Amino acid sequence: WSPETDFFTTMDGKNKSYCTPESYEPAALDSKKPLAERKAAVAAIAKFATPEAKAALIRVGEANPVGGAEDYEVHRAAYKALAESYGEVRSLRAVSPEHKAALMKGLKDNKPSLAVFDYDDTLQKWKEKASPATGAALKGAADQGVSVAILTDRPAIQDGGSPTVIDSLSELSPEQKAAVTIAGRAGAEMAQYDSKGVETVVDRMPAWSESERKAIEEVAAIIKENFGTAEHNGQSGNVTDYGFFRLLPVRAPQATLDASVKLATEELAKRGMTGLHIFARYAKSMDDPPYIQASKVNKQRGMGILRGQRAAYERLRDLRAF
Repeated sequence: WSPETDFFTTMDGKNKSYCTPESYEPAALDSKKPLAERKAAVAAIAKFATPEAKAALIRVGEANPVGGAEDYEVHRAAYKALAESYGEVRSLRAVSPEHKAALMKGLKDNKPSLAVFDYDDTLQKWKEKASPATGAALKGAADQGVSVAILTDRPAIQDGGSPTVIDSLSELSPEQKAAVTIAGRAGAEMAQYDSKGVETVVDRMPAWSESERKAIEEVAAIIKENFGTAEHNGQSGNVTDYGFFRLLPVRAPQATLDASVKLATEELAKRGMTGLHIFARYAKSMDDPPYIQASKVNKQRGMGILRGQRAAYERLRDLRAF
């Protein structure tokens, strides 16, 4: 090692300075700098992979709470880096009044034809019932000629597992319910309400075939054998109509999560199952086990279905209004 060969930068354009997470922090925090430069600074901090870098990302993520849209994007970038590099998942903060005003002006000047919302920790807190204010906002958007949908990983209809999104909308008025199309299981199930607030599934993707279920169970066993597992609320894994998940050991390193995705992708492909959405992630609390999940549909595909079939769902909703 020598000062001449060490990784360095210059903070004043003249003198050599050695890179630390803190040396990038001012650029990330400076609202006057271009957004691309600020996000590049966040990425540079994350690459250090040290406790100091983690602390710097937290400071960047918590900074400028009343700033505008670009400050919010830096906040998002910092929290994304925290999750990806350190396994620490934090909820995004609410937008500032300044940012909210800019968003509302943009919507007024360029009204969208379709508005799609996630439910948990977006419209409401995790698995919380929809409030009257949320119902009024959804109906208000529909009254302005905007097609309104909720796109969620939760099921639209009950399958004996977790509460459905329809359960969470149960306290809305029939008029508020009728304004919304529900895209459950990331778009694999589509549900609508009639004028009395009674729900019906109007479209549903085919579930796994018997051979696909067998292949998934085989791969789940391979994941368990190679990486171990954990149990949470009496479960270590499950196969649903459109996906499966397997819990991994608590506090497994990111390398284990990455390796489990690689192995699952390879083993499923050997069994003729390609094009699936496969990922592994940490739970909100590091004391809970991380998990690997695979599904035949994800929210990106769900958005495509809602866009492509928007006119058809609007006609179905209008017919069900009588």
